[in-house]
Amino acid sequence: MVTVAIGAGFAFVHMLHVPPQGNHVIQVPELTGRQWVEKLLSDAGRCYDNYRMRPENLVRLHSILRDSYGLTGSRELESIEALAMFLWACGINQCQRQMHERFWEGAGDM
Repeated sequence: MVTVAIGAGFAFVHMLHVPPQGNHVIQVPELTGRQWVEKLLSDAGRCYDNYRMRPENLVRLHSILRDSYGLTGSRELESIEALAMFLWACGINQCQRQMHERFWEGAGDM
């Protein structure tokens, strides 16, 4: 009789057991490299942290390099994005793998 009671108790507890609810992953679209650059340019503190210069200086440097030294973009990469990528990699010592993750993952097949 005790065995039956224990078995019934386990069955009852098993029926009431709710499986643990996991954290659902919310899919947030990745920013393109250009969108990420624009987002950082709109925040002076984050821009300085990532590029080691204020947004107005980065825009000015881009204008000088584009107008006086022929900096151009490509079909896949705009010139401001290329400059930002270079400054980001040098400024905070990023490796090529991290650069690929940041700038090319959302861009599709190139």
